[in-house]
This record gives sequence, C-alpha cells and structure tokens, in this order.
Amino acid sequence: MTVKEHFESRDWERITALPMLVGVAVTAADPSGLWGAIKESAAMASELRRAKANPEDNDLIAAVVAAYDSADERQVVTEILRAEVRNRRPPEIVEDIVAEVERLMLLATVKLPEEAPGFGRWLIEIARQVAEAATEGGFLGFGGEQVSAEERATLDRLALAIRVGRA
Repeated sequence: MTVKEHFESRDWERITALPMLVGVAVTAADPSGLWGAIKESAAMASELRRAKANPEDNDLIAAVVAAYDSADERQVVTEILRAEVRNRRPPEIVEDIVAEVERLMLLATVKLPEEAPGFGRWLIEIARQVAEAATEGGFLGFGGEQVSAEERATLDRLALAIRVGRA
C-alpha cells in the first residue's frame, strides 16, 4: 500500500497542501508586503526542493514532495490555498490552518505512526524558514525584527497542533 492509499482522496489533497498551508499561516500572522511575501514563498519552495533532494528516510515527506511533480496535484494545492485565503482576514486564515494542521496530524498519526513525527518536524521547519525569510517592521530594510511576535505565536500554535498529532 502506498502512502497516498492510506488516506481518503480529500484528506490526501489536504496533507499534500500542508507544507504550503503552514507557510501561509505564518505569512498571514504578520503580513509583510509584496517583497516579504515573495521571500516567504521562496522559503517554502526552497524547503520543498531540499526535502526532494533528501526526504530524511520519511515516506510521508517523500510522497508529499513527489506530489508536487504532478501538475494536477499542484493545481489542487493551488485551489486549496485560494480557498483558504479568499475573502478572509489574516486572523481567520491562521485559525483555520492551525485547526486543519491539528486534524491532519492526528489523522497522519493514526494512519502512519512511524512517519508522522518526522513529517510534523518538517512542517515546523518550513514554518520557521518562512518566518525567518523576511524582516518584519523597520524601514527600507533597516531595523525591524527577523521573526515578529505574531509569527512566533503562530509558530508556537503550529507546534502545539503538531504535538497534539503525536500524542
């Protein structure tokens, strides 16, 4: 049985979107303008490339990363991301994504208990990389802070949601 076959279709699509969703949650926690969003998106893509090159012997990570090789699966992820942010305020986006991370990590823990902890650590690493990608505050690149209080709070909430999945 492949990793994908452990899940219902809708859940697999959502699990495939998790690397992007955790990044969107951090971005929504403290939006940093166009340049910041570009840097944060690049951080998400960089983590996917890194995981593709070295999936850390984790079949769930490898299967999720492999899904991004398919144009059809990338389109599904794009649609999920659009649905998460369309006509919504940033705090609502963060709330819903954290709840979805918790739900899907619980499911992954039940279906793939050996793979879920490593997958969760990977998601937190993606979120951390996104948080560190753009300086928040300041003026013209001067001043500001690497990770804002709002981003730290969202990282903590995501980590808690993922740990709940491991319990």
